[in-house]
Amino acid sequence: AWARPTVAAPPLKIERWTMANGLVVLLVERHTIPAVEAHLVIKAGAAADPEGRAGLAALTAGLLLKGTGARSAVEIAEAIDFIGGSLTARADDDVSTLTLTALKKDLPAALDVMADALIRPAFPAAEVERARRETLSGIRAAKDDPEDVAQKAFAPLVFGPHPYRNPIEGLESTVPTLTREEVVAFHRTYYRPNNAFLIVVGDVAP
Repeated sequence: AWARPTVAAPPLKIERWTMANGLVVLLVERHTIPAVEAHLVIKAGAAADPEGRAGLAALTAGLLLKGTGARSAVEIAEAIDFIGGSLTARADDDVSTLTLTALKKDLPAALDVMADALIRPAFPAAEVERARRETLSGIRAAKDDPEDVAQKAFAPLVFGPHPYRNPIEGLESTVPTLTREEVVAFHRTYYRPNNAFLIVVGDVAP
């Protein structure tokens, strides 16, 4: 029987170097389309939440795009939308990640916005309060989802005292008590170049 010949994909070439400030950069060149995706990965997620402060990593990541010293939340969104890119921030169990996509021609402008949000977040008090309310509302709404309820009951049985027992977004008892000062301290402690990776894929050279 005739079979379609297969063509092996080219081997994945990953270039890696460490910048003077300790930031590790991983680059995969892909020149098929003029676009770039970048992931700034901070080695601290929900597992780094202090005891009794579940949700702090998620709150911190969620507030990165809510204003800096130079841009409001609306201005951050408009700057990225104007060039047709995207910029998101989130926390997972073990890491927090900013993800950027942009066309090659717009990469310098997009990186400028990403860096501003990463390095100079203002953590406005009003945005902290709004984020707490929205997170708490989501936690309460999830009580109507049997799968979510089961998962949250199961995790403490599996992980015991380990931070994995807590949901990434935090608990109904902890989220309302998280403070702006704690967010600032979490960012200052973990959002450092020598605690991060920058992973870049796309139409860009080293």
